[in-house]
Amino acid sequence: MAISKVTSASITTNAVGPTQLNEASNYDFTGTVTGAGENNKPYFEAYTSGLQQTNHNTTTKLTFGSEEHDTNTDFASDRFTPTVAGKYFCYARATTDPASYNNERDSDLKFYFNGSAVNSRFFSNTMVGSTATADGATASTHHTMGIITFNGSSDYLEVYGRVFVHSGTDSNAQFGKKVFGGFLLSTT
Repeated sequence: MAISKVTSASITTNAVGPTQLNEASNYDFTGTVTGAGENNKPYFEAYTSGLQQTNHNTTTKLTFGSEEHDTNTDFASDRFTPTVAGKYFCYARATTDPASYNNERDSDLKFYFNGSAVNSRFFSNTMVGSTATADGATASTHHTMGIITFNGSSDYLEVYGRVFVHSGTDSNAQFGKKVFGGFLLSTT
């Protein structure tokens, strides 16, 4: 239905209300609507489906081999460096995948902002077993997320992970099914 209940007199006197518009109706707009909704650009999402070997009990930068979205070319070398200043919602997910059954004892996933670990509110940790080899996890999925303020020029964000395995061998510490993304919430 076209807007037929709004008269030019009601628009010029700033008196558009329930008597001029049926608030329960749907209206088709033929012009441009401004001021509604958000523009959440830039945004990105990177992922990888393969496994990344890490050193036992060592915090390691995670790599993401493919990009699903990158509207402003702000994601490169496994690092998000937005060129628009503002507050961003950022998220990451990774699954540990010890090569041996029940071999994982402890693992975590962290954001690193400008090269330093971000405080604990952006940290995911799982302690799944004791030091006995038969008392651990086969896999743990970590999620971390938060709102982070970027300056739009030099600030950057990376994802790091750590896996502690019972046997202590490097070949048993690995991450898979990784996703890293973010989008602009506000420029203020």
